[in-house]
Amino acid sequence: MTSAQETTDKLQRLKISEIPKFLLDTFQSWTDPLVQLIDLLENISPYFTPGRSKRLHLIIIEKFQHWLEENCKVTSVSNDLLIRAFDIATACDIEHFYIMARIFQMESNNSIFVDSVRKLAHSGRYLDAVVCVNTLRLHSIFDVDEILVPCMFHINGNCTDVLQYLRSAPNLIKKFFQTFDRLLSSYFSMKQYAERVHIIGSNFTRKDRKSISKSVIFLAKHLDPNTNHSDFSHIFLCGLLYTNGDMNYNGWKELVEVVLQKYPESINFLIELLCETYCDQAEAAKWAEQYEVHPRNLFKCRNRRFLTSQRTFVNKTAVTSSQTKPKIGEFLQLPSFIKICFVDNYDTALNVLSEISKEDTIGIDSEWRPTMFINDIVSAADVIQIATRQQVYLIDYFQFNKDKKHAKLKEFKKKLWEIIYGMCGSHFNEAYDVFAKKYNLLSIKQLSDNFDIDTSASCSEGYGKMKLPKLGFTRSLNDHCFVYLGYWLSKSERMSDWQRRPLREMQIQYAALDAYAVIPICDRLEDFMNIAGEFMSNVENEHK
Repeated sequence: MTSAQETTDKLQRLKISEIPKFLLDTFQSWTDPLVQLIDLLENISPYFTPGRSKRLHLIIIEKFQHWLEENCKVTSVSNDLLIRAFDIATACDIEHFYIMARIFQMESNNSIFVDSVRKLAHSGRYLDAVVCVNTLRLHSIFDVDEILVPCMFHINGNCTDVLQYLRSAPNLIKKFFQTFDRLLSSYFSMKQYAERVHIIGSNFTRKDRKSISKSVIFLAKHLDPNTNHSDFSHIFLCGLLYTNGDMNYNGWKELVEVVLQKYPESINFLIELLCETYCDQAEAAKWAEQYEVHPRNLFKCRNRRFLTSQRTFVNKTAVTSSQTKPKIGEFLQLPSFIKICFVDNYDTALNVLSEISKEDTIGIDSEWRPTMFINDIVSAADVIQIATRQQVYLIDYFQFNKDKKHAKLKEFKKKLWEIIYGMCGSHFNEAYDVFAKKYNLLSIKQLSDNFDIDTSASCSEGYGKMKLPKLGFTRSLNDHCFVYLGYWLSKSERMSDWQRRPLREMQIQYAALDAYAVIPICDRLEDFMNIAGEFMSNVENEHK
């Protein structure tokens, strides 16, 4: 009997046209086909491809399946062999997993694969794990958060396998949609979740969030959940509510009609939310008129969303109140995917400035040794931090400043000034107005004219001024971290010696986070500005 290694060597030397006959002859010579198949596959790289054909693994498995069906009956096999077969079938992808599952009748012994499927998912291959669960019918084993929800971050719009999973496990449907109702409410929380499910958080974009929203809509359209109609109406809209008009009018109209056809009793509730979702207010008004939704109801719907936006409308007293401060240890943390680079020479520093000038959003901060006496020499800065979405650069400005006549110091200052010219530092009142001007939104003054502090959410009967809680605009970066991100910045290193070299690890983390925090705040601020601008536009239309 030829050994598996000898068979492998011969196979890899054959032309592609010679492989089928060789395999059939080999199968006929085997005395224990299933065991010998696994031995052979374990001796061949799962990536080996003869010529321009399929991978050799797949060719062998397909040929073996046809031969087995015509020549043999499958007998019981050991659990050890089944696990080996599973590992081979999932080695690099699951293109031939279904065939292997049939050959080894894995479904009849599916309980032994639970740990293997869980290991596959935890390695980041959530979609492959979903396919395995569907094939082996393990739907009752895994909770929705273990495989299904993370899988939605990896599917790239193809929800077929997830749909099959949910149809086979209807008890998971409600929790699945409730989870995404929570996740889709915040881009920043989705980005943090993306990092935890083996996606590099820095690469997670708003486009990804919209893609996931569309996938949630697709699933909701094709599922018939075992819940009452009003609950499902809300579940269906959990994704649609956050697509931010990322579809054309015909597509949006089609979605409205699908929901209304299935749940006509939800018409008023649905139209309010659908009109609120779509970005073209003129078209939204047409739908409101068509379905006789009173404009006041539409305004109330917007009003509710405006008041419940996450942490956007925390006012000054709430921010500084001791009751609202997180407990010890609940401070903002630098995401693990952020790289920190300490720059102590001019060439690297100049290259850094050239690179960051191409970024859409950057955060800049600086640290210096605290002054203890009035006659102390004050440095302009000892460390300059520049953060992008992927990396934070700590520039050793203390070292640069030692030689004020260095030829490249002037060049460095000039480039840095060109980048930060016109930036507002941590004064977010002014920063908001910069954004507002860019996106043609309301300024701080215009917002202040329409919001009144210390009043509950109420609407005057006539055409008077709207009374809503005043926005909590403060001037502290720390306050804004709490307002927009829900965490304070730790100030444990604020008074440390920033001229010491090397910096301590705690100093490095502190400095990097101070600069990086600006980026998620700006993302959250931009979300808020769009909501606020749309809301005020509605208020103006309401009083015309």
